[in-house]
Amino acid sequence: MNDDSAQPTPSATPTASVSSEKLLGDGFRLDLSKRPSLADLGLEAGKTQAVHELPDMAPFDASVTFAEGSTLETKAQNLTSSAVADTPRTFTLGTPTLDLDGTREAIKAAPGIDAADRDQLTSFAAASAKSGEFGRRVADAEVGAPDSMQVEVVVDRPNEFHVNYIVILGQ
Repeated sequence: MNDDSAQPTPSATPTASVSSEKLLGDGFRLDLSKRPSLADLGLEAGKTQAVHELPDMAPFDASVTFAEGSTLETKAQNLTSSAVADTPRTFTLGTPTLDLDGTREAIKAAPGIDAADRDQLTSFAAASAKSGEFGRRVADAEVGAPDSMQVEVVVDRPNEFHVNYIVILGQ
């Protein structure tokens, strides 16, 4: 019988070994015309997740160019990355807290999101602003194979929104 219990398992906790300041300090830029490396996403070998923020959660410029040529340009507050077997799988850029107008602009900035989904996310945010209800809505964006992206609007508090751009890296 093979006892795997003695084998180390990858950490599922965020890592601080890769410098967030180095990764994000001059802005985060990523070209997905080639598969990103672990280092491109602030991940370490053997780790499954990394979360990066600047000191005091200062916003940073982020630019992601997708394989088909569209680009996401946004202000982000954090970068969360994940890997499986030392292969990057996903990353998420999360915006700072936004008001309703900022949320509309962040939704509009997402490449590949169709008009109906953009309207659905915007309507959700506007309705939440009026009702004070919390929640989240997600819409898919077409950014070209092999990658995909989801745009998530999160309402944490009345009239306080976050937009997360969740990129799923293709195989």
